[in-house]
Amino acid sequence: MTPPTRFDAAHRVPSASAHVGLSILHIDGPEYAIARSDRLRISFNIGPAFATRTSGPGNDGVLFCRRNGLLITPPGLAMSHRSTYALGAERAPKPARLVVFVVSAELLAACCIERGLRYSDLALVHQAMHPNGALLSLAQALLADLSEGSPDGAAETEFLAKALVARVARQQRAQSRTIHKYDPLQAVREHIDSNLAAALPVSELAGIAGMSQFHFCRVFRDATGKSPHQYILAGRIQAACRMLWRTGQPDPGARSILDIALACGFGSSSHFSTQFKRHMGRSPLQWRASQG
Repeated sequence: MTPPTRFDAAHRVPSASAHVGLSILHIDGPEYAIARSDRLRISFNIGPAFATRTSGPGNDGVLFCRRNGLLITPPGLAMSHRSTYALGAERAPKPARLVVFVVSAELLAACCIERGLRYSDLALVHQAMHPNGALLSLAQALLADLSEGSPDGAAETEFLAKALVARVARQQRAQSRTIHKYDPLQAVREHIDSNLAAALPVSELAGIAGMSQFHFCRVFRDATGKSPHQYILAGRIQAACRMLWRTGQPDPGARSILDIALACGFGSSSHFSTQFKRHMGRSPLQWRASQG
């Protein structure tokens, strides 16, 4: 049996700052052990999206980490992850690739002082976050700075790290007001809506939800009124309608029916036309003309 990957086995990138580090971690197996540390770890997922079961004090559950997502591991936390499915792999899980920002306790304290925060405001929780806007930009900027050897010096690296930590803390506080637990079916719906052009096999969707395929199909139908296949097909038809409407406007963008079919996950224009007419009562071209 292959031993679980440990953070200690990660490749560390030299840093100009003693308070901000960068490690590159390849998780080849299904298990990943997180050793206890007095430092904050913010893992930036540059590999495929994945779902994982967590095991540790007060942290049993399921995490779903998107590509470009952040996995927050607060100081003092020791636990293990076991992947339930690597998205995009129908049979064998794909290796996960993470870059890990390691932030010292001293820098966390400085972040509080400079931004007028209480230390309790940085009571971060172990959570997978889907960054967008400023949060994603800060993670990418810090990665670029550390990868290039901190060309503007340690002070600039630490400035970026403090900005990232403050933004993570703010977003976690905002989410805690509305999100109380992981919703596996919501995660599945979000994955479908974001990947309509992909194959989306039921085995993959069940893996995200952490369920067997049989149980997942039954629960999904009860929750949505549709089978997974029907839900995916309806989403693809809706996406096709949006694309057809846009290409029928004065600035059409020059997308052919085949382009739209492939972008919405249909294998051919004929299959797309058949399904579209079955659902909308008209062919794609007839429907687009009717919207003019």
